[in-house]
Amino acid sequence: MCNGSNSKGSESSRTSKTQKSSDASKGSHQASRTTANSQSSKQKQNELGIKMAQLGLFGRNSEIKVIRKCLDDVVATGKNKLLCISGLSGTGKTALAATVANAVAKKKGIFSMGKFDQKLRGEPYAGIAAAGRHICGEILHLKHSNEHMGSLSFEGIQETIIKELGPELATLVLILPEIEDIVGTSSEFLAQDDGQGGNNGGNKERLNGAIRTFFRTVASFFKPLVMVLDDIQWADLPSIDLMEVLMTDNLSTNFMLIALYRSNEVDDTHIVSKFIRTLDEKEDEYDYDTTKIEVGDLKVEQIEEILANLLHIPSYRTSDLAEIVHRRTGGNAFFVINFIDMLSNEKLIAYSRAEKSWVWDENQIELETIATDNVVSLLKEKMKSLPSKMQEILQLAACLGASFREEFLSKVVKDYFKESPMKPSELSEWLTKAVTQGFLNIDSVGYKWVHDKVQEAALFITSEQDLQTMRYEVGTILRRRLSRQELDKTLFVVVNLLNIGIGGSMSLAVATSLAELNFRAARRAMRLSGFEIASNYAGVGIGLLPQDCWQSHHDLTLKLYALATNAYGVLGNVETMQVMYDEVLNQPNLSLEERFPLYVSMIESLSGRDVQAAKDLCYDVLEQFNHPLLRGGRKLAIYTRLNLIKKYDKNLDPNLASTLPEMTDKTALAVMKVLSTLLVLVYVSDKRELPQVTLKMVALVNEFGVCDEAANGYAYRGGMASNLKVIDAYAKFTQTVMERSKDRYSKAATKMYLGCLQSFTHDIRSVQKGYYENYHYSSQVGDIQMSLYSFMMVLYYELVSGRSLRAAADETRETIRNIKSMNRGWQVHLMSIMFQVILNMQGQSEDPLVLKGEAIDEALLDPEASGGLDYTLLHGFKGIIFTFCGNHRANAEETLEKMPFLVDAISGNAIAFWFQIYVAISCLHCARSCGKRSSKYRRYGKETSKKTKTWIAQGCPNLKQLDLLMDAELAVLANDPAKACRVYRRSVEVGKKVHRPNDAGLASERLGEFLLSINDKDGAKAALLEAMDLYSLWESDYKVESIRSKHEELLRPVSVLRQD
Repeated sequence: MCNGSNSKGSESSRTSKTQKSSDASKGSHQASRTTANSQSSKQKQNELGIKMAQLGLFGRNSEIKVIRKCLDDVVATGKNKLLCISGLSGTGKTALAATVANAVAKKKGIFSMGKFDQKLRGEPYAGIAAAGRHICGEILHLKHSNEHMGSLSFEGIQETIIKELGPELATLVLILPEIEDIVGTSSEFLAQDDGQGGNNGGNKERLNGAIRTFFRTVASFFKPLVMVLDDIQWADLPSIDLMEVLMTDNLSTNFMLIALYRSNEVDDTHIVSKFIRTLDEKEDEYDYDTTKIEVGDLKVEQIEEILANLLHIPSYRTSDLAEIVHRRTGGNAFFVINFIDMLSNEKLIAYSRAEKSWVWDENQIELETIATDNVVSLLKEKMKSLPSKMQEILQLAACLGASFREEFLSKVVKDYFKESPMKPSELSEWLTKAVTQGFLNIDSVGYKWVHDKVQEAALFITSEQDLQTMRYEVGTILRRRLSRQELDKTLFVVVNLLNIGIGGSMSLAVATSLAELNFRAARRAMRLSGFEIASNYAGVGIGLLPQDCWQSHHDLTLKLYALATNAYGVLGNVETMQVMYDEVLNQPNLSLEERFPLYVSMIESLSGRDVQAAKDLCYDVLEQFNHPLLRGGRKLAIYTRLNLIKKYDKNLDPNLASTLPEMTDKTALAVMKVLSTLLVLVYVSDKRELPQVTLKMVALVNEFGVCDEAANGYAYRGGMASNLKVIDAYAKFTQTVMERSKDRYSKAATKMYLGCLQSFTHDIRSVQKGYYENYHYSSQVGDIQMSLYSFMMVLYYELVSGRSLRAAADETRETIRNIKSMNRGWQVHLMSIMFQVILNMQGQSEDPLVLKGEAIDEALLDPEASGGLDYTLLHGFKGIIFTFCGNHRANAEETLEKMPFLVDAISGNAIAFWFQIYVAISCLHCARSCGKRSSKYRRYGKETSKKTKTWIAQGCPNLKQLDLLMDAELAVLANDPAKACRVYRRSVEVGKKVHRPNDAGLASERLGEFLLSINDKDGAKAALLEAMDLYSLWESDYKVESIRSKHEELLRPVSVLRQD
C-alpha cells in the first residue's frame, strides 16, 4: 500500500514509477492505495465531494493567449476579427471561447453566444437568432437597470437602431422578434412590411442587410461586440452566407466573430470549409483578420494538473490516476471532467476524515470503470441516479432544443404531469438543481444545456420508442397551450416535434392539421430565405395529405404544392419543380386564379435559364387572362401599334397620376404582374416587343387604376419616347405613381428607371444624386441588382459631369470592394470597366487607349458575357477615351460601326446619346481629311448636332457646351475660322459655367489645335494652357501631361527659349 500522507513516516509516497513497474514485473498485485493530505482551508469545503464547478480551464494556456490577443487587437484597432476554433466534440471549444467573456464585459462590450442544434436543423438562422436574442437582452438590461454607458443610454441606443434600420425593422423582426421589446411594438416601421415584398433573392438580401445593420449599430455602442456561434457544422446555408456578409461589412468595426466547429464532421467539401477558404481569400480586401485554433485532446500531464487542482496535491502524485482517466476517456476534456465527477459520485475517489486526505484505489477504479466507453453513457448513468421526476423534467427540456425558456417548459410540465400536478416553484427548484449539478447554464435569455452531449444523454434516458412518444406529446402540448403569437416564435421547434409522430397511428383530422402547420413553417422558412428547409416542410405537408386531397382539402393542397414549386424553383431543382408544377396544372376544374401562383414561380425560374421559354409562358398566361399580345417576329403588326402610343403620349397628363384609383381588380393585378416581368424579358431579348407591352400596361392603368407595377410600365414607355417633353411628362407621372406604391422593392426598380428618364431633362448632377440615393435605398430593401445598376449610373455621370477623377476612383474602388462579397460577379465586371476608364483618364495605365490596369484587361473580356452588355459599354466608353485622347480615326472607324448596337442595348437612357456626341466630335474631325468617308462622317456629325439642338430646345440642360463644340467643328469644315474660334471659346465658357471642366478642357484643347493649324501660335498656346488648367481641375494627370509633352516647345517659357 502506498501512502500519500505528508507525515514523516510516509516516505513510501515518493516511490518512483520505476519501482512500481519493477514491483509489477515481479507479479506484485498488491492494491495501490494513494492518499494526500489537505493543504488548505479550502479543502475542508470539499469533504463531501469534489467541487467540479470550481475547476478552471486546464491545458489550454497557449490557446487562451491567442484568443485574448485577438480580443485585444479588436479593442485596440477596431478592426474586425474572425476566430475559428475547431476540434472534436468535448475538447473544450466553447469553454475556450468563453474565457474572454469577463474581459468583454469589463470593456463595456457584449459577449453573445448562439448554437446550431443538430436536432433543430429545420430552423433558418437559428444560431444567429439565439445570439441576437442575447444582444437584445443586454440592451434591455440597460433599460430596466437605468444604467448608462458614459453619455449613452437605452434611449440613445433605441433611437439609433430605429434611425439606422427604419423600415427594415419589419424585416429584422422576422428573425429577431425581441427587437419589438427595444423599439416598441407600436413602432410605425414594424407594421410597414410583412416580409413578402420583392422576389425570393431580394428577401434574402434584405434580411441580410437588416441583420448586418443591426449588428453594425450595436457594435458602435458596445465595444467590442463578440458573437460566438457554436457547432456551425450544423448551420444552414443562409446562416453561413450571413456570417460572410457580417465579416465583409466594411462599415462595421469592433466586431469579433468566433466560429466553433467539429473538425471530424467538416471535410474539404463541407460548406464550412468553403466559408473559411472564402474569408481567407477576402481578408486583405475587406481589412479584417482571421485566426484559427485547433483544440486537441488533453495529454496525461494536463490531466495530472486537473486532478492536482481538484485534490489540492502536487501533480506528480496523481500520475497513475491520470493515466487511468486518460485511458478511459481518450483525453477528451468534457469526458475527463465527467469521468472524474463520476469517480467522486461513486466514491471511487473519496475524502477520508480519518486521514484528512483524498483516497482512491487504482485497481478498483480500473475494474469498475471498464464499461465506461463514452461520455453520453456516463451522463445517462448519472441522470438515472436522480429522482424520477427530475429525470423526466430533464428529458422534457431536452425536447425543446439546445436552449429553452422556463415559461415554455412550464406549459409542457403542467399538462404532462396532470395526474400529479407540479407547482411553478417546484419546477424552478428542479431547474436550479440541474444548474447546480452541471447539466444546465442560465443567462438573461433562458436555460442552455452545458453541452450537446448532456442534452443527448437527457433525451435518451429512456428508450428511443418512449422518446419519440414524448417528443410528439411535447409538440402536441405546445401546439395546444401556446398562443398564436407564441407559436409563431417557436414554430419550427413545435413542427419538428410533431413531425416525429408521422408514421404512427394518426387520424385524418390530426394529419391534415399537421400538414397545415408544415405549410406555415414552410412559408416562414421561405420568408427567411431558407428555401431548402421550406421545400422539406412542404414535402412533409404534402406527404400528410390524404389520397383524395384535391377534393377533400383543396385549398391546403394547392398552397403546399404552390409553395413547393416556388421553393424547388429557387433552389434550381428543375426536375422536382416540374413534377410539382404538373401535379397542379393537371387538376381538372382548377381556376386560372388558382394556377396563377404556379405560373409566376415557373416564369421566375425560367427567366434565369431560358428567356425565350419565360417569354412564351408570359404570353400563354396573358392569353388565358384574355389579354393576348402579339409574339416576337411580327414587326409590322407590332409597329402598327406605335401610332396608338404616340397619340396617347401627346395627351398624357402627369397630374392624373394622383387622381387615379387603386387597382383592385384581381385579373388586372395578375396581368400587370405578368406584364411587369415580360417588360424586363423583352428589354433584354427583343425590344421590338416593348411598345405593345407598355401600351397594355398603360391601358390597364387607365381602366382599373394604379398598382405597384404601374410605375415601371410608365418608366419604360417614357424611355421609348423621342420627344423630351413627352419623356418629362412620363417621368413626372412615374414619380407620382411610384410614391403611391407601398412595395419598397418595386420602388427600387422604379427609382432606377426614373433616373434614366430624368437624365434627358434634369441636370446630370441632380440625376447622379438620385442614383446615389437609390444605390443605398435598393441595397437596404434587398434589391442588390438595382443597387449595383444605380451605382454604375453614378460612375457614368461622374465621368461625363467632370467631377474629380481622383475622388471618383477612390469611391469606386471602395464600392467594388464592398459589393464583391455579394457574389454579383458580372455587375462588378461592368463596374470595373467604368473604373478602368476613370483610371485611364487619370493616367493610371500604360496605354490610355487600352483598358488594362488595376480594374480590368480588355483583352480578356468575353463578348458574350453579361448578354454582351459589358462589350457594349466597353466600346461606348472607349469612344469617350478616343475623343479626349485625340484618337479620332479609331473612334470614327471602329466605334461608329458599333453605335447602332450600342444605342439599342442601352436605349431609354441618355447615356447612349452622350456616347453618340463624343463619337460625332471625332467624326467631324476626321471629315476634314478622310476622302471618300468624309461625307459619311460629316453626315453623322450633322445628324447628331441636329438632334442635340432639338433636345436643347425641348429642355435638356446638359448638352449646350457639347452642342457648341460640334458647331465649332462644323464651322471648321465650312472653312469659317472666325466663327470656329468664336464658337470654340463660347463652348469653353459654357463648360466652365456649368462646371464641366472635362468638356471645357476638350473645347479649349480643340481650339488650341485648330489655332496651331492656322499658325496662330500665341492663341494656340493660350488655349492649350487653359486646357491644361481645366484638365487639372478635372484631375486628369494624363491629359495635362499629354498636352505638355505634345507641345513642349510651344509651351516652353519665353525665358527658356531665349537661353536656347
